[in-house]
Amino acid sequence: MQEINSLTAESILEDDIFCEIMEQDDEIYKARLLLTLTDRAAELGVKTKFEKLLAAYKKEKVKYDKENRPEVIESNTLDRLTDFDGKHTQMRCGNWIANGNGVRTFGPFGGEILACYHPILPIQRLINAETGKEKIKLAYKKGPKWKEIIIDKGVIASANKIVGLADYGISVTSENARNLVKYLSDIENMNIDLIGTQMSTSKLGWIEGEFMPYGKGIIFDNEVRFKETYESILEFGNEDTWMNLVRKIRKSGRFEPKIYIIGSLASALIEPLNALPFIINLWGDTGKGKTVAIMLAASVWAYPGGNDYVTDPKSTVTALELRLDFLNNFPMLIDDMAQLKDKYSGDFSELVYMLCSGKGKDRANATLGLNKSTSWRNVILTNGEHSLVTETMQGGAVNRIIDVEMGDGYIFENGNYIVETIKQNYGFCGTKFIDAIN
Repeated sequence: MQEINSLTAESILEDDIFCEIMEQDDEIYKARLLLTLTDRAAELGVKTKFEKLLAAYKKEKVKYDKENRPEVIESNTLDRLTDFDGKHTQMRCGNWIANGNGVRTFGPFGGEILACYHPILPIQRLINAETGKEKIKLAYKKGPKWKEIIIDKGVIASANKIVGLADYGISVTSENARNLVKYLSDIENMNIDLIGTQMSTSKLGWIEGEFMPYGKGIIFDNEVRFKETYESILEFGNEDTWMNLVRKIRKSGRFEPKIYIIGSLASALIEPLNALPFIINLWGDTGKGKTVAIMLAASVWAYPGGNDYVTDPKSTVTALELRLDFLNNFPMLIDDMAQLKDKYSGDFSELVYMLCSGKGKDRANATLGLNKSTSWRNVILTNGEHSLVTETMQGGAVNRIIDVEMGDGYIFENGNYIVETIKQNYGFCGTKFIDAIN
C-alpha cells in the first residue's frame, strides 16, 4: 500500500486498498489501519463513499470465507499439478495455476495474483559440504529453452532479495516478488518427497573423497561466482595432440616447462599428503617464454588463454584469497609478478605468507559472528623478471619458495605454435592424473 498521506480522493477508493485491508490477519493492526484510512477519507471528503465500499467488501469477505471453508474446497484444487512442457516432473501446486503461461492464482474477490510471467519451479535442494547451508536449484523457462540456476536458499525466502534474480532473466519485480516467494515456498513444502536432496560444494579439489569438478556423487554450486574459471576446467580438443606436444617439449631438454607441469600436477597431492602450500617461481629475462610456460601448466587442467584460469597479479589480496579458497587444491597460476614490485617495495614476504598460509583472515559478519574462514592447500606457480627471494625477505617466506632461474636462451623454439595448440587442446592430463591417484 502506498503512503496513506499520499492517497487521493480517487486512489483511496480503489480495489487494491480494500483487498489489502481484507487480507490482514492481525486484527489489531487491521483496526488501526481502518481508523487511519477512515480519517484520511474524511479529510478528502469521501468518508461516506469509503464506508459504503468497506461494508460491501466485508459482506463479500464473509461470503467468500463461507464458500471456501476447508470442508468445501474443491478436491481438484488439492490435486492440482504444475502443467509445464513435460521436461520437469509435475508437482503439487495447491491454489496456484502453473503452466506454460506462467504462475498465478486468484485473490479473495476474484482478482488475479501474478507470481511469474513464465514457468519456474524448484527442482533440487543442495546441502553444502563445507558450511552445511542449503541452496536451491531453480528451473525456469523464459523463451524456448529451460535454464537452471543455483542460489542461496535465503534469496527465495525474501521479497527484497528475490528481485536480484531479474539479473538472470527471471521476470520478478518489486510488484510480484512477494507472490513469487510464496509460490516457491508452497511448491517446495508441498513436494518435499519429489524435490531431491544433493550434497554440493562451492570449492574445487578434494571434497568427501572426490576431486571436484570430476566427482560424480557431489555437484558444484558456485558456478555463478567464479563462472569463467569453473567453465574453463574441462577436456577440450584432442588428447593425443596435447600429449604429443608435451612429449616433444620434454625431450627438448629445457627444465622450465618440466618443473611447471610437475608443480601443476603436484597441487592435487598437497591435501592427501597433508602437506603445506608452496610457491614455484620461474624468473629471468622478459620475452623468453615464461608466460608460455605458465600457460602450458594451466593447460594440464583448463583453458590457458585470457584470465579464465591464469590470474592477474594486480588483483587485491582479498580477491586472491577468495580465488585460492575456490581453487582449493587446484594450482593457482599468477603471471608476471613484476607488476607488483612497486606495491610491495620489492619484498614479497607479506604476499608469500598469505599465499602459503593455507587459511584466510577471520572476518566478522553483521551479527557479530565470524564468517566461515577461507582455506586452501595447493601449489602456486608464479613468474617474473627477478627472483622472489631477496636479502630482506624473512626466513619463513624463503622456505616456502622454490625459486627457479631460467636457463640461457628461449624456453621454446616456437612459442606461438605452442600457445595456439594448447588453446585448442587442453584438460586431459589433469583428469588422467586424478584417475591415477584414485
